[in-house]
Amino acid sequence: MDDSLISGKAHLCSLATIAGCYAMKEDYTNAVSYYKQYIETIRDAIRQEFRMQSESERMQTWQEESKNIQELLELLTLIPQDNSVLYSEFSAIAYDAVRLSKGILLNSSIEFEKVIAQHGDKKLKELYEQIKSISNEISNLRQNAKSDADLQKILTLSQKNQTLQLQLYKQCAEFADFTNYISYNWKEVQKQLSATDIVIEFTAIKAGVSDNENFMVAIILTKDAKTPITIPICTLAEGKKILADDYVYESSDNLVWGKIRDYLSGKKRLFFSADDIFNNVGIEYLVYDGKPLSEQMEVYRLSTTKVLCYHQQPALTSNAVLFGDINYNEEGTNSSSVKRELAGLRGNGDVSIFGNLDNTKREINEIEQVLKNGSIKKVMSLSDQNASKQAFLNLTDKKLNILHIATHGAYMPQKGMSDQEAMSSSILAFAGANLDEQGIVTAAEVAKMNLRECDLVALSACETGLGKLGTDGVFGLQRGFKNAGVHTLLMSLKNVHDTSTAELMISFYRYFMAGVSKREALKRAQQDVRAKGYKDAKYWASFILLDAI
Repeated sequence: MDDSLISGKAHLCSLATIAGCYAMKEDYTNAVSYYKQYIETIRDAIRQEFRMQSESERMQTWQEESKNIQELLELLTLIPQDNSVLYSEFSAIAYDAVRLSKGILLNSSIEFEKVIAQHGDKKLKELYEQIKSISNEISNLRQNAKSDADLQKILTLSQKNQTLQLQLYKQCAEFADFTNYISYNWKEVQKQLSATDIVIEFTAIKAGVSDNENFMVAIILTKDAKTPITIPICTLAEGKKILADDYVYESSDNLVWGKIRDYLSGKKRLFFSADDIFNNVGIEYLVYDGKPLSEQMEVYRLSTTKVLCYHQQPALTSNAVLFGDINYNEEGTNSSSVKRELAGLRGNGDVSIFGNLDNTKREINEIEQVLKNGSIKKVMSLSDQNASKQAFLNLTDKKLNILHIATHGAYMPQKGMSDQEAMSSSILAFAGANLDEQGIVTAAEVAKMNLRECDLVALSACETGLGKLGTDGVFGLQRGFKNAGVHTLLMSLKNVHDTSTAELMISFYRYFMAGVSKREALKRAQQDVRAKGYKDAKYWASFILLDAI
């Protein structure tokens, strides 16, 4: 039988198994060699399978490989670091494995039917359906092939589909981008860098049972590097101490940036992607040489550093929708009369009632004026009972560019819950939220929306960046909005205060509309908030920007 007709999955399994066996025998040279073949093979195999699969099918496909990726990464803790050549070679493989893993399902979850529907081209849709039909036929034949005639038919259909896909690429560039993100390797990321750039993929290596046996490492890439470089940062137990430390943003003795000082020297832009516990910490605000690192360099937090390779269209900013001053109770009830323990916070804490947020009215009113004075042609503000769940869900498929939501947010984790359960446990409160679930929007519901035209979503609420920490990112509101196609997210990692949050958001939009970048606008807004007396980090370091490039 021709090798090209052997099941791609069987070949991948063989490569991973052989590599794992060599690793167990401490034959790291051969283990690295086979893992290199594995990573090179899996990119093309997954890319081909993903293109015509539904979201659930992609999830099943990836689950079969994610264990192999985790075992591959464990080799970083086994290869002797004094073997610099082998360690460097494997760092490149590990970088590509992490880059492939992060957000692989997140970035593929907007099924291509949405892209086609947005184009409104009937012939394009017919071409896509033909390709999908042939792909299904090939899949069925591979499962039941019994003769050389069946194998020949598979080959013929595969060649036909390649021709049709090439035709679709030419007519719709988005189709090519749809799964091309899987193919990018570290060399292609490196091509996007200047001499003063540094890229870091943080990744958790779970080689043991306890957090003291598991590690966070930084895989670093620069323009002149021969290969990516791996630097151990801390144990996951130490990482959790960072999260629990209320004064971590004031301490110059933090565990992160000092470890890679030599690589930061002379750099002006830092692009990093967090992992595991670092997803819940604003590490860009940790002190470095006496000041937050974000105020000394251009620091960009990314879903994955392969974002640097995406061919994104220039963002439009002509249509904005604002939610705020929401009535969480029945008509005629003044929500400010609801008593809560955490009335000054934009989360529901440990109580089941959402209280009035007095400052959100001023927040959306001032932001509306700032936007109208800027480049935004159409601004719609929704408040009181008009700020309903249905009004929010109706935004799907709309050509919306900026979405600002000033409300209560919460992440309510439960022990042992699945990824999908976590998506239903991350919420935003809309009108009537104190009455029933008709006023609650979950991350799972957001994920089903189409907000592909939206450049910026600002979630001016508590805990909107939190969620279950999985191998494919954070399962919560940030995943919901990224699934919906949103480019940049401004979101919070902790409970945030009503008054200071309003000040931060208003200041952010003033700078953004003045023409500075989103990153620079947030930096200046944080400085403004501190200048107004909100010096404690809980007032300014809780908000992060994701994918603001």
